[in-house]
Amino acid sequence: MDSTLGPQLHELGVKGIERAARRMATELDAAAIVARREAAVASRRVSVRPAPDGMAYLTVLAPMKEAVAAYGELHHHAGSVSAGTAWRTDATGEQTRELPEGRGRGAIMADAAIARLTGRADAEPAPVEVQLVMTDRALLGTGDPARSEDEPAWMPGHGPVPASTARAWIRDEKATVWLRRLYTGPTGRDLVGMDSR
Repeated sequence: MDSTLGPQLHELGVKGIERAARRMATELDAAAIVARREAAVASRRVSVRPAPDGMAYLTVLAPMKEAVAAYGELHHHAGSVSAGTAWRTDATGEQTRELPEGRGRGAIMADAAIARLTGRADAEPAPVEVQLVMTDRALLGTGDPARSEDEPAWMPGHGPVPASTARAWIRDEKATVWLRRLYTGPTGRDLVGMDSR
């Protein structure tokens, strides 16, 4: 490989050398490239990780062809919404025109991806349990007056959530909310008891 690429080094930039080396490696050991690609396809997966401000990253690792096709479909849909030519069907089966409503292309694509993955319309609540730990003072305005009503809630696996955001989630009329009391020691750090349900 060195003897073949050596005379071309002065003509190729760094990326050109990389492309040429990859092309030669594919020619010399095609079976290894195929095996590596098959292993990569077998490792396809979906993951989620927290992002700032109550957001999260949903990542799909998929073969290039399928990932590009999915992105292209979402991009096309966003273009149709922006142009006012997209239609959506609500829970009753009635079709209405989908409008941007102040959303940019990225937000339209994200909304469409979530709606398609969950199989629900934007207005339907997601059937998922989100655990929030917050003080009675922050939730209800009662309890220890020495504590702030703006003390952040805590979402396990994510971190702090502003009290106003947590209250808005809990007061969402479309969501089903369960409350369970947790009892801590005087420092608020040690869990000493909880409701069973």
